[in-house]
Amino acid sequence: MDELIGRLAAAPLLFQPGERWHYSNSIGVFGVVIERAAGMSLNQFFARSIFAPLGMEDTTFLVDGAQAPRLVTSYVATEDGINAVETSDHSEYRNPARMFDGGGALAGTMDDYLRFAQMLANGGELDGVRLLSRHSVDDMFTAHFQTGGSAHENAMFGLGLGLGDAASEAIGSMPAGAGGWSGSANSYFFIDPRVRLVAVVMTNELTGPAYTDRTVRLRSLLNRAGAQLRDEAVRR
Repeated sequence: MDELIGRLAAAPLLFQPGERWHYSNSIGVFGVVIERAAGMSLNQFFARSIFAPLGMEDTTFLVDGAQAPRLVTSYVATEDGINAVETSDHSEYRNPARMFDGGGALAGTMDDYLRFAQMLANGGELDGVRLLSRHSVDDMFTAHFQTGGSAHENAMFGLGLGLGDAASEAIGSMPAGAGGWSGSANSYFFIDPRVRLVAVVMTNELTGPAYTDRTVRLRSLLNRAGAQLRDEAVRR
């Protein structure tokens, strides 16, 4: 990360900070800020301040020998089907020298991921443990920039989350105020804080537009479920 930051520092800005949004290494750099402020590695900080309080027992940057057989194979989509690109025997997650990136690259289980998403849906609290203030979570779900993405994708950007807006909701995709993000192997989480609705999808498949089509259909189902929950709340 220090080498990456050195390269980034020598590169010109695309625009002044705060003017607009661009996909970048900013969250990775923020991870280094956390390391230096906390005086410990990002893996240690996450374990102490996030994973342990939330009971996320299987989430980490490094997977040791006992856990390695549990790593799921990752695949890449081709015209002929799917091919394995990373197995538990040859995974970067077993390399103690790998980079701890604040922008991602954690290994974990669906149960752990769901607990984190539920914490956000609950306004920063889960099972009596408050990890974030409600104000902070509200700010995460407040649109700060347009992303320039397509109408059915993350049209707006909050703090670390892609968000829906009125236009995406009108076409039956991401509801206004709902948010989520996807990982490189198409792990995906979705949160609608208005009804505390969460979903986690893990495919472990590097895919193209066909996957986007599937997530659109998934979000449509979730939107209908959320609308039903809101209607029931109004009737009550």
